[in-house]
Amino acid sequence: AAARSPAPATASLVLKTGWGTAGDLATSAFVIAALSGVAVAIPYDAADAYGSIAGMLLADPWAVFFRNLHYWAGQACLVLTLLHVWDHLRAGTEQRVTRGVWLRLTLALPLLGFLMLSGFILRGDADARQALRIVTGATALVPGIGPLLAALAFGTSERLHLLYVQHAATATIVVWVFIVEHARRVWPRFRPTLAMLAATAGLSLVVSPGLHDGLDPIVKGPWYFLGLQEILHWASRPIAVVMAGLAILGAFAAIRLSGPRAAAWVKRALVALAAVYAALCLVGGLLRGEDWSFAPTWPAGGGNLRAGFVFTPTVPAPSPLPTAMDRPEGCLVCHKGVTGLGISHRPEAVGCASCHGGDPLTLDTARAHAGMDLVPGNLANARLRCGQPECHPAVIPRVKVSVMETMSGVVAVDRTAFGEPPGTAGGRVPTVSGLGHSAADTHLRQLCASCHLGQVKSALGPNGEDARGGGCEACHLRYSPEALKALGAYEAAKLKGPAGPPTVHPAVSLDIDDAQCFGCHSRSGRISTSYEGWQEMHDPPAGASDPNRPGPSVYRVLADERVFERELPDIHQQLGMDCVDCHTAIEVMGDGVAHARKSGQLRVACVDCHARAGTSLDLVPAARIDPESRKILAIRQWPGAAPVQFGRTASGDLLVNVVAGATGPPAMIRKRTGQRLPLKPALAVCAEGRGHARLSCESCHTAWAPRCPTCHTSFDPKADAYDWVDDADVSGAWKETSGPFSADPPTLGVREIASRAGTREVIDTFVPGMVMTLDRNRRPGGPPDVVFRRLYARIAAHTTRRESRSCTSCHDDPEAIGYGRGTLRYERAGAVGRWRFTPAAPAAPADGLPGDAWIPFLGARAGRLSTRDDVRPFTVEEQRRILLVGACLTCHPGDSAVMRESVRDFDALLRRRSARCLLPAWN
Repeated sequence: AAARSPAPATASLVLKTGWGTAGDLATSAFVIAALSGVAVAIPYDAADAYGSIAGMLLADPWAVFFRNLHYWAGQACLVLTLLHVWDHLRAGTEQRVTRGVWLRLTLALPLLGFLMLSGFILRGDADARQALRIVTGATALVPGIGPLLAALAFGTSERLHLLYVQHAATATIVVWVFIVEHARRVWPRFRPTLAMLAATAGLSLVVSPGLHDGLDPIVKGPWYFLGLQEILHWASRPIAVVMAGLAILGAFAAIRLSGPRAAAWVKRALVALAAVYAALCLVGGLLRGEDWSFAPTWPAGGGNLRAGFVFTPTVPAPSPLPTAMDRPEGCLVCHKGVTGLGISHRPEAVGCASCHGGDPLTLDTARAHAGMDLVPGNLANARLRCGQPECHPAVIPRVKVSVMETMSGVVAVDRTAFGEPPGTAGGRVPTVSGLGHSAADTHLRQLCASCHLGQVKSALGPNGEDARGGGCEACHLRYSPEALKALGAYEAAKLKGPAGPPTVHPAVSLDIDDAQCFGCHSRSGRISTSYEGWQEMHDPPAGASDPNRPGPSVYRVLADERVFERELPDIHQQLGMDCVDCHTAIEVMGDGVAHARKSGQLRVACVDCHARAGTSLDLVPAARIDPESRKILAIRQWPGAAPVQFGRTASGDLLVNVVAGATGPPAMIRKRTGQRLPLKPALAVCAEGRGHARLSCESCHTAWAPRCPTCHTSFDPKADAYDWVDDADVSGAWKETSGPFSADPPTLGVREIASRAGTREVIDTFVPGMVMTLDRNRRPGGPPDVVFRRLYARIAAHTTRRESRSCTSCHDDPEAIGYGRGTLRYERAGAVGRWRFTPAAPAAPADGLPGDAWIPFLGARAGRLSTRDDVRPFTVEEQRRILLVGACLTCHPGDSAVMRESVRDFDALLRRRSARCLLPAWN
């Protein structure tokens, strides 16, 4: 009889206080949890678990208090039960418990775990859904009865009704029965119950369990489940983990059935395993980020604990509560009536927190605004905002490896000019965010690194001429006049004290005009300014920058005080076309591949809209539209009557605004206005004959290109500069002194284009990219470290005109061939002719060539010739052929029958030439 009786009042146990033993306190916590669960069940709805709990957090502080009490009592019950078990094992009192009771207590441990985990899953949030998937899958692996057990415990879907019954009734009752059998008491003692109630109620008033709203990508289970998540993540065979768990449970049961020595070994093993598991829980809780990445951080997401007095006075909550993205959103209680965002991003559809963060599940102002982003969209956190699963998850990873963010080509070229390795270890594409502190990289940090999408934008307001970065906002944020007025009123009110936010929000939309591109693309290649017909002036005349000058003016002063003068704009700009009418989302935001050069990301070509003579556009049926293009068309709500076919690029990208079929002949639809522009095929002259077979469209139709032929760069260790990467002032500054600017037709050269069919050469457009004297010395008082570079760069000048270059502008122009500015004459020398070139620029001391030249007259250069590896100037033989045609042009006009025939077969024409023709001699 004594062997079947429990020990009297745990006399040999060590965890005993004036309030009772660990077992007494655990029993009290269990009863408090059970009774408070009854109160929580009243507002809780298993059919909408997340929504009902969110409603409690927003509008029912008493429900929040009882939920907190239920939570903290449950946590206390789990911890105290484990301590009570350890206490038994340490004191060796398990032998005083009958075998039957011990076995039932062994079964109570996994039941208690189920009770805790099912309570967590009943939150219905993102953390809970992941935990449900993991534990259901693991349970199904139990040999024999796994699938049935998983179905009985968790149900066969993510609906929580069955789990709710098992948690609130079945598991609770069974565990209570086991407790009663073990403690020989139906109700806990008064003193431990009072102590536990005071402790849990005190915590419940100031600390609440969170609710994961799905905006944070870090998804985790409860703290006691994290160790299992870690194990399952690394285990190659989950069944082995399940079997190990069953073996541990069996080992615990065997303690009572084994002799003292064997039981002691089992206890030591179980304690060691418990310590390892606790360590894994700490790793999962404190060291793991998204997708199990190593990211040490304190748990502070929406699903974690949050501090704040439960009964703090707040704004009265309306009924029903406002919702956004199918979840309650407290932000809309205060921020109602906000307009201007457009259809896709209106507050009623996406709320506020999906973009700005903060806590949407509280009406307390301080807690609601904690951790919010006033200016969302910056690439540093765009994945948490614009890139969340319900919005644009596939776009952000593309943007982050696009050339608009990496500046890979700029970094590689600058490092090459400095004589440094252009790439990174392992052959990876270089990025602006990975810049070090070498001479080239500090030069980039100070003078170039502001022009990338990752540059953080922190100030409210529209993107102006001097705007840089801002991530998604750089293109997609547009201020209407009403939004600007509201922002101005808000800023003025803030100067006097607290101010309510503007009620007119800037639009987040696809309505992207050229001003969005201007901030970055008005520098370097000057694409934006050239497209609009502006050329930068090196020495502007007096009064050019006078803000009071009468308009219209031939001068324009930008926000950074650079002065431009009027030139011929691009024909597409004159027709009203915006940058986005040609450039696609894939081109701008990237295709998900890290390209070493901008050209690798560019897809659109002239022939995609202007078919070559004798060919037609590459069109695809409307039924084959990809999902992203279909979404863009739906948002834009055009082109009206469904077109039969859409255009596409040579690489297969859909051109959503190039349409044909039932809507009429092929046309381009302007994306911002819906205006239809007919597409004209290229003229027959563009394709006739062999003489111009290698010409690109740009080589003939580029009217002019911005040229800056000389640059002197050196480091001043005494000057101060700004590091755009580190966002800090630094000592020592790179200084550049550029030469005179000009707007002339571009130089021509040869570019290799690789395709599936092989590699072909085309004649393309170039400008002086770096004719530069560079002193790389950065040490005060150190000797000069001067290098000279003469590198030309390929340019797409964006100054396309319907009319083409004249024949003489290519064949008789020294700049076009690569000699630089000067006088190129064809002179009679007896029975032959000779070309003479007199350069306008003085010779550079470093190599003896004219300062703006690419190659010597009728000569060649060795070494690096360009900022790219796939381009070259004309060879000597090519120069001779060009000038041979140029010699003919000294007598025959370019539009004459003779010269038209020369394009078709120049060699045959030469064989029939007149004796009066003076061909050039090359010696």
